[in-house]
Amino acid sequence: MGKHDRAIEDHNEAIRLREDYTEAYTYRGAAYLEKNLVEPAIADFNEAIRIKPDYAEPYANRGAAFIRMRMWSVALEDLNVAIRLNPDFPYALSNRGVALSKRGEFRRAIEDFDNAAILHPDDPQVLNNRGVTYLLMGVLDKAISDLDESIRLKSDRADTFKNRGDAHLAQRKWDLAISDYVEAIRLNPDFVQAMINLGGAYANTGQWNESINWLGKAIDLDSSRADAFGSRGAAFVKTEQWERAFADFEQAIRLNASDPRAYVNHGFAYEATGEPGKALDDYKKAVALGFWHADVLKKIQKLSSTK
Repeated sequence: MGKHDRAIEDHNEAIRLREDYTEAYTYRGAAYLEKNLVEPAIADFNEAIRIKPDYAEPYANRGAAFIRMRMWSVALEDLNVAIRLNPDFPYALSNRGVALSKRGEFRRAIEDFDNAAILHPDDPQVLNNRGVTYLLMGVLDKAISDLDESIRLKSDRADTFKNRGDAHLAQRKWDLAISDYVEAIRLNPDFVQAMINLGGAYANTGQWNESINWLGKAIDLDSSRADAFGSRGAAFVKTEQWERAFADFEQAIRLNASDPRAYVNHGFAYEATGEPGKALDDYKKAVALGFWHADVLKKIQKLSSTK
């Protein structure tokens, strides 16, 4: 039995003895959230708020649960209440920063992370969250500085290594990116996104077999990822494994028919194997989906003129 299961059992007993025990509902909900059991977590936070509506912590925790559900605006409502009730609540400030960042409100997010860091300067999660936001803003030096410090404070967080790998990838520092993704996967062997990104980093260095290997591992763990099939298909193209490339591109299109890049890749494979008519159809589909890239438009013009 893990620590979160033990916490849930302890709080079950506390609630049995006292049904209006606000803190027990709050902490049991937090344990459910740590186990990614979002619905029972929210139910507990709802009950804690019903019993004690001026208690900041369940609002902050429910906001964090709504972030897990990608409900940014709803999360912000709860986090705003938590901060109004307790303005010096770093957990609420940091999570509000996450929700703001997800909505593209980067400067407001940074302000929340800065305030959270003042209140709790050694919190690795605050530094990770601010680093990710700097990465999204393209401020790569600050992103890496925050992620470095987050890792120094807590070196067993796979997501932080993955995030720093993303920052190194954006800097085109492929070897550093690869090192971080490998460490992220060592810490979390089922980290699909790190595997996909590692496959991309290997592709950027021309190590196609390594790219194919890691993208395959990602697909084995999660066969719903169209991006992984598309990237592996591109690596198969580079190694002239045409049948496998076509199979991957077709699966990418089945999984996400609205992604124009899948049609571009599919079209490129048709063009490379001597089927210009099918290539032209794919390029036109990509443009119809909004992919107005100059190279694709030139291909359409060239192939249309030779029909």
